[in-house]
Amino acid sequence: ACASPKTYSDLVEGSHSFKVRATDSASNTDSTPASYSWTITEPDTTAPSAPTGLIRSTADTDDTPTFNWSASTDNVGVVSYEYQLDSGAFSNIGNSLTTTLSAISVGSHTFGIRAKDAAENTSGVSSLSFNITEGTPVEDTPPSEDLCAGFTDVAADDTDCEAIEYVKSTGAMTGNPDGTFDQDGLLQRDQIAKIVLETFGQFDIHENYCGGNDPFPDVTEDEWSYQYICRGVSLGMITGYLSGKDAGFYRLGRSVNNVEFLALLFRNLSDNMPDISSTSYADVETGQWYSGYAKYAKDNGLFTSTNLYPDNFISRGEVARVIFELHDLGKI
Repeated sequence: ACASPKTYSDLVEGSHSFKVRATDSASNTDSTPASYSWTITEPDTTAPSAPTGLIRSTADTDDTPTFNWSASTDNVGVVSYEYQLDSGAFSNIGNSLTTTLSAISVGSHTFGIRAKDAAENTSGVSSLSFNITEGTPVEDTPPSEDLCAGFTDVAADDTDCEAIEYVKSTGAMTGNPDGTFDQDGLLQRDQIAKIVLETFGQFDIHENYCGGNDPFPDVTEDEWSYQYICRGVSLGMITGYLSGKDAGFYRLGRSVNNVEFLALLFRNLSDNMPDISSTSYADVETGQWYSGYAKYAKDNGLFTSTNLYPDNFISRGEVARVIFELHDLGKI
């Protein structure tokens, strides 16, 4: 006989079952006892990896700074992140990979972020030192209604305004921390990967696309674009350099030329690309690796000049314009 509740101690790891049945005063016993089965597993004592790629995406003069980082990994799974400002207590922000702080004082600060799993194991803290400075009023900034998408350097009547509004609305191009868009600025290979993936909705900030494997020898987990590059590789969008002295590398910080941009962009389309034997722009020879992409750009009026200038670096304004034109054509 036993009484409820019944307690056991020092059970070994593995599967167990507990059954209970009733017996009356005449010794008649229940033939269908109630049962419960469970498994005792080894406690999870493995901490997640520390978050990587920690950056601040706002200007020094912004006293409500925003921070972004790449996902941690864990043997079971990360359930939340906790941040710390200076020497204060840690605050839980759920499973988000970004957070914006409330107004903080002018001066030097340190932001820390750590990961936690379901067993309450916490990772090491990734830290970033930063400054908050007094802002200088800019008296010649146009009123907001005269600005395009809120960018201080693009007027509302700019010929590219509609394109800039579109790429901002998709999250593909959100501008610089100082509030500018910088239409004539150039883009690096890591930036263009992020822009294209966001354009096609091919990136989830909560996913770990790398699985602990570096996509290229020069792209490691401490880079802000680490997960973006891994995602691009998994989709076949990014191949890195295939020949020459840079074969096998990606070279994050290099500026992107016209045909490199077209290749990354068009690899996400459902349309079939023309053959490399196709003729297109006056300065594009047939048989080049990018000849088919050039033909597609020509046929869809993405570059209206007689020349494509394949080796010219593409500007931020041109990227916005081409993406918007593809959207207008129903390709995106």
